[in-house]
Amino acid sequence: MKTVYLLRHAKGESRSVKKPDIQRVLAQRGECEAESLGRRLAELGLKPSVLITSPAVRAKMTAALFARQVGYRAKSIRERQALYHEAEDSYLDILHGLEANYGSVMLVGHNPPLSAFARLLCPDFSHELATCGLVALEFDCDTWKGLVPGHGKLKLYECPKVTEDKPPEVIDRKIIEKDLENQIVQKLVELLEGHDAKALKKVRRSIGKTGRKIARKFLDKIGENRKK
Repeated sequence: MKTVYLLRHAKGESRSVKKPDIQRVLAQRGECEAESLGRRLAELGLKPSVLITSPAVRAKMTAALFARQVGYRAKSIRERQALYHEAEDSYLDILHGLEANYGSVMLVGHNPPLSAFARLLCPDFSHELATCGLVALEFDCDTWKGLVPGHGKLKLYECPKVTEDKPPEVIDRKIIEKDLENQIVQKLVELLEGHDAKALKKVRRSIGKTGRKIARKFLDKIGENRKK
């Protein structure tokens, strides 16, 4: 059994910025989307054996933020030029070239080719992936060379919640909460790493959950105090 995760990069900065498309970074909303999706898959116990991204900065940022949440080493993330707006056949070549010992792979790319590739692999998938949209497809094969388009079975489809419909204060709260969480986690990591780096790896996911809980409770208390 092989599993293919196809992830469209998270929300990027406006196309109106004066820089080449490949250099566009993630918007704040995009960073929140990528981290939220990573936490969601971590909770489900899902982690790709190998993660491959487009060389576009917004795609690489999405891959790195996602990887951190699921415990995938950032240094192990691969890049393939073919994932930057090339045809679906190039995506298939990437899959067929993978080592047989990998049970799953995540490709981080762009629309429209990524969504078209998902539909090519699985007849039951008919959507256009939104930014940070993810589809997971399973194939009944032992090697990647044996993966046949059209034989994929839909395992998971995740689409980020639309934030535009939420009040501005809700969006701002999420950004502040995420920034505070990251700072707490970083401090905890630095503290524990000084004691035992090997042991730290085994509790990294717990540290992330702890930082999230502390940040959320802290902001809740601030809100309660302001209402008094």
